[in-house]
Amino acid sequence: MASCNYQIDNFNYAYNCAIIAKEKIDEYIKSDSPFDALSTRRLLREEDCDEIIEAVKHSGEGYSRLVENHVLTTLNTDNLRKVFPPKNEVSFTKDELYHLIHAIEQTKNAITLQACRHGDFQYVGKVESVFNMYKYPLYYIWQKYKFGRDEEVWVEGESMLPYQFFISNIREHTDELLLMLRNANPFATLSNGPAITHLLQKILCDLQIRIHEGRI
Repeated sequence: MASCNYQIDNFNYAYNCAIIAKEKIDEYIKSDSPFDALSTRRLLREEDCDEIIEAVKHSGEGYSRLVENHVLTTLNTDNLRKVFPPKNEVSFTKDELYHLIHAIEQTKNAITLQACRHGDFQYVGKVESVFNMYKYPLYYIWQKYKFGRDEEVWVEGESMLPYQFFISNIREHTDELLLMLRNANPFATLSNGPAITHLLQKILCDLQIRIHEGRI
Protein backbone atom coordinates (compact mmCIF):
# COMPACT_ATOMS: atom_id res chain seq x y z
CA MET A 1 0.00 0.00 0.00
CA ALA A 2 2.84 2.38 0.82
CA SER A 3 4.58 1.63 -2.46
CA CYS A 4 1.41 2.04 -4.55
CA ASN A 5 0.58 5.37 -2.92
CA TYR A 6 4.13 6.60 -3.41
CA GLN A 7 4.10 5.67 -7.10
CA ILE A 8 0.93 7.69 -7.71
CA ASP A 9 2.40 10.67 -5.81
CA ASN A 10 0.06 10.24 -2.85
CA PHE A 11 2.96 10.94 -0.52
CA ASN A 12 1.00 11.57 2.67
CA TYR A 13 -0.69 8.17 2.55
CA ALA A 14 2.54 6.47 1.42
CA TYR A 15 4.30 7.86 4.48
CA ASN A 16 1.38 6.87 6.70
CA CYS A 17 1.23 3.30 5.43
CA ALA A 18 4.99 2.82 5.84
CA ILE A 19 5.01 4.19 9.39
CA ILE A 20 2.12 1.97 10.52
CA ALA A 21 3.64 -1.05 8.77
CA LYS A 22 6.86 -0.53 10.75
CA GLU A 23 4.87 -0.35 13.98
CA LYS A 24 3.11 -3.62 13.14
CA ILE A 25 6.44 -5.26 12.36
CA ASP A 26 7.70 -4.15 15.78
CA GLU A 27 4.60 -5.69 17.40
CA TYR A 28 5.22 -8.91 15.54
CA ILE A 29 8.88 -9.09 16.56
CA LYS A 30 8.14 -8.38 20.24
CA SER A 31 5.53 -11.14 20.37
CA ASP A 32 8.04 -13.69 18.97
CA SER A 33 11.33 -12.53 20.46
CA PRO A 34 13.01 -15.99 20.59
CA PHE A 35 13.64 -16.16 16.83
CA ASP A 36 15.93 -14.09 14.59
CA ALA A 37 14.47 -10.59 14.59
CA LEU A 38 16.81 -9.22 11.91
CA SER A 39 15.97 -11.86 9.32
CA THR A 40 12.27 -11.48 10.11
CA ARG A 41 12.44 -7.71 9.57
CA ARG A 42 14.04 -8.42 6.19
CA LEU A 43 11.37 -11.01 5.43
CA LEU A 44 8.64 -8.47 6.17
CA ARG A 45 10.50 -5.93 3.99
CA GLU A 46 10.98 -3.26 6.62
CA GLU A 47 13.76 -1.78 4.47
CA ASP A 48 11.15 -0.89 1.84
CA CYS A 49 9.20 1.03 4.47
CA ASP A 50 12.34 2.91 5.52
CA GLU A 51 13.11 3.84 1.91
CA ILE A 52 9.59 5.18 1.33
CA ILE A 53 9.64 7.19 4.57
CA GLU A 54 12.98 8.78 3.68
CA ALA A 55 11.91 9.40 0.08
CA VAL A 56 8.77 11.24 1.24
CA LYS A 57 10.80 13.28 3.73
CA HIS A 58 13.14 14.40 0.96
CA SER A 59 10.43 14.95 -1.65
CA GLY A 60 9.57 18.43 -0.44
CA GLU A 61 5.95 17.34 0.01
CA GLY A 62 4.10 17.55 3.32
CA TYR A 63 3.71 14.42 5.36
CA SER A 64 2.08 13.47 8.63
CA ARG A 65 0.67 10.53 10.57
CA LEU A 66 -2.95 10.09 9.51
CA VAL A 67 -5.18 8.74 12.24
CA GLU A 68 -8.03 7.86 9.92
CA ASN A 69 -6.30 5.01 8.10
CA HIS A 70 -8.56 2.34 9.59
CA VAL A 71 -7.33 -0.50 7.37
CA LEU A 72 -3.78 -0.39 8.65
CA THR A 73 -4.41 0.71 12.22
CA THR A 74 -6.72 -2.25 12.84
CA LEU A 75 -4.33 -4.80 11.32
CA ASN A 76 -3.10 -7.21 13.96
CA THR A 77 -0.08 -9.46 13.97
CA ASP A 78 -2.20 -12.62 13.63
CA ASN A 79 -2.89 -11.56 10.05
CA LEU A 80 0.84 -11.30 9.41
CA ARG A 81 1.32 -14.87 10.62
CA LYS A 82 -1.05 -16.15 7.95
CA VAL A 83 1.35 -14.93 5.29
CA PHE A 84 4.67 -15.00 7.13
CA PRO A 85 4.76 -18.01 9.50
CA PRO A 86 7.43 -17.44 12.18
CA LYS A 87 10.37 -19.85 11.96
CA ASN A 88 9.57 -21.36 15.32
CA GLU A 89 6.06 -22.24 14.11
CA VAL A 90 7.22 -24.16 11.03
CA SER A 91 7.99 -27.85 11.50
CA PHE A 92 10.63 -27.98 8.74
CA THR A 93 13.50 -25.86 7.44
CA LYS A 94 14.07 -23.99 4.22
CA ASP A 95 16.92 -26.39 3.35
CA GLU A 96 14.69 -29.42 3.88
CA LEU A 97 12.08 -28.01 1.52
CA TYR A 98 14.68 -26.98 -1.07
CA HIS A 99 16.40 -30.37 -1.11
CA LEU A 100 13.10 -32.24 -1.17
CA ILE A 101 11.97 -30.40 -4.29
CA HIS A 102 15.25 -31.18 -6.03
CA ALA A 103 15.27 -34.79 -4.82
CA ILE A 104 11.83 -35.38 -6.32
CA GLU A 105 12.88 -33.76 -9.61
CA GLN A 106 16.18 -35.67 -9.83
CA THR A 107 14.53 -38.99 -8.96
CA LYS A 108 11.81 -38.37 -11.54
CA ASN A 109 14.42 -37.64 -14.22
CA ALA A 110 16.40 -40.78 -13.41
CA ILE A 111 13.30 -43.00 -13.61
CA THR A 112 11.96 -41.44 -16.82
CA LEU A 113 15.39 -41.67 -18.49
CA GLN A 114 15.55 -45.37 -17.74
CA ALA A 115 11.98 -45.88 -18.99
CA CYS A 116 12.74 -43.99 -22.22
CA ARG A 117 15.69 -46.26 -22.90
CA HIS A 118 13.28 -49.19 -22.73
CA GLY A 119 10.70 -47.41 -24.86
CA ASP A 120 8.09 -47.41 -22.12
CA PHE A 121 6.77 -43.93 -22.86
CA GLN A 122 3.40 -44.55 -21.22
CA TYR A 123 5.21 -45.16 -17.93
CA VAL A 124 7.23 -41.98 -18.48
CA GLY A 125 4.06 -39.91 -18.66
CA LYS A 126 2.66 -41.53 -15.52
CA VAL A 127 5.83 -40.92 -13.49
CA GLU A 128 6.09 -37.32 -14.62
CA SER A 129 2.47 -36.66 -13.70
CA VAL A 130 2.69 -38.17 -10.21
CA PHE A 131 6.07 -36.69 -9.28
CA ASN A 132 5.14 -33.24 -10.54
CA MET A 133 1.90 -33.37 -8.57
CA TYR A 134 3.94 -33.75 -5.38
CA LYS A 135 6.17 -30.83 -6.35
CA TYR A 136 3.29 -28.36 -6.80
CA PRO A 137 2.37 -27.98 -3.10
CA LEU A 138 6.08 -27.61 -2.35
CA TYR A 139 6.34 -24.76 -4.88
CA TYR A 140 3.30 -23.21 -3.23
CA ILE A 141 4.81 -23.50 0.25
CA TRP A 142 8.13 -22.04 -0.94
CA GLN A 143 6.24 -19.03 -2.25
CA LYS A 144 3.69 -18.61 0.56
CA TYR A 145 6.14 -19.10 3.42
CA LYS A 146 8.50 -16.62 1.77
CA PHE A 147 11.51 -18.95 1.70
CA GLY A 148 13.01 -17.37 -1.41
CA ARG A 149 12.57 -16.51 -5.06
CA ASP A 150 10.42 -18.77 -7.24
CA GLU A 151 13.24 -19.28 -9.74
CA GLU A 152 15.38 -20.90 -7.04
CA VAL A 153 13.21 -24.02 -7.11
CA TRP A 154 11.03 -23.81 -10.23
CA VAL A 155 12.29 -26.10 -13.01
CA GLU A 156 13.14 -24.02 -16.08
CA GLY A 157 10.66 -24.57 -18.89
CA GLU A 158 8.10 -26.35 -16.69
CA SER A 159 4.51 -25.49 -17.59
CA MET A 160 2.62 -23.25 -15.16
CA LEU A 161 -0.84 -24.54 -16.14
CA PRO A 162 -0.84 -27.78 -14.09
CA TYR A 163 0.49 -25.84 -11.10
CA GLN A 164 -2.24 -23.21 -11.42
CA PHE A 165 -4.83 -25.98 -11.64
CA PHE A 166 -3.40 -27.57 -8.49
CA ILE A 167 -3.50 -24.42 -6.38
CA SER A 168 -6.98 -23.53 -7.61
CA ASN A 169 -8.21 -26.33 -5.33
CA ILE A 170 -5.19 -26.76 -3.10
CA ARG A 171 -7.12 -27.95 -0.04
CA GLU A 172 -8.63 -30.98 -1.78
CA HIS A 173 -5.47 -31.77 -3.74
CA THR A 174 -3.26 -31.63 -0.63
CA ASP A 175 -5.64 -33.98 1.20
CA GLU A 176 -5.51 -36.37 -1.75
CA LEU A 177 -1.69 -36.38 -1.89
CA LEU A 178 -1.42 -37.18 1.82
CA LEU A 179 -3.97 -39.96 1.45
CA MET A 180 -1.99 -41.39 -1.46
CA LEU A 181 1.21 -41.35 0.61
CA ARG A 182 -0.52 -43.52 3.21
CA ASN A 183 -2.36 -45.91 0.89
CA ALA A 184 -0.48 -46.03 -2.43
CA ASN A 185 2.88 -44.39 -1.84
CA PRO A 186 4.57 -43.85 -5.25
CA PHE A 187 7.97 -43.49 -3.56
CA ALA A 188 7.77 -46.69 -1.49
CA THR A 189 10.00 -48.83 -3.73
CA LEU A 190 12.71 -46.22 -4.27
CA SER A 191 16.04 -46.31 -2.46
CA ASN A 192 15.47 -42.75 -1.23
CA GLY A 193 11.74 -43.37 -0.81
CA PRO A 194 11.62 -43.43 3.01
CA ALA A 195 13.43 -40.07 3.26
CA ILE A 196 11.20 -38.46 0.61
CA THR A 197 8.05 -39.88 2.21
CA HIS A 198 9.00 -38.71 5.72
CA LEU A 199 9.69 -35.13 4.60
CA LEU A 200 6.65 -34.98 2.35
CA GLN A 201 4.36 -36.07 5.17
CA LYS A 202 5.85 -33.51 7.56
CA ILE A 203 5.69 -30.61 5.09
CA LEU A 204 2.30 -31.42 3.57
CA CYS A 205 0.77 -31.93 7.01
CA ASP A 206 1.96 -28.46 7.99
CA LEU A 207 0.32 -27.03 4.89
CA GLN A 208 -2.85 -29.07 5.43
CA ILE A 209 -3.24 -27.79 8.99
CA ARG A 210 -2.80 -24.16 7.94
CA ILE A 211 -5.30 -24.54 5.11
CA HIS A 212 -7.94 -26.25 7.26
CA GLU A 213 -7.52 -23.66 10.01
CA GLY A 214 -7.74 -20.80 7.53
CA ARG A 215 -4.21 -19.65 8.37
CA ILE A 216 -3.01 -19.49 4.78
